[in-house]
Amino acid sequence: MLQSRHAAELSLPARLSWDEATGTWRWRARVAEAAHLWRTWFEGLSAAFVALPLPKLLVVGGVERLDCAMEAAHMQGRFRLEVVPHTGHQIHEDRPEEVAACLRRFLDGIERQR
Repeated sequence: MLQSRHAAELSLPARLSWDEATGTWRWRARVAEAAHLWRTWFEGLSAAFVALPLPKLLVVGGVERLDCAMEAAHMQGRFRLEVVPHTGHQIHEDRPEEVAACLRRFLDGIERQR
């Protein structure tokens, strides 16, 4: 989950609701009920990303989870890869300045190509 307390204080309240009966915070969405669908959400995603006919940026916390298609496409220069070392799912919330710098470099590069 989030590693930044500040980010958690800003983004989690909208995702949680207080359960008066149990005296606990509960997820608003029943995330676990969709577990059987999680795998299908990502099938074909790498190919769809690589096939987009426009400049692309992928910001990740580490490269160990890139699949073969993404590694090959990156080596072919089909997208820009930025690594911001991070272990959670909320890289944009935990490391906003670094993610913003990645975006700025990417957009500056596109602007220079015009």
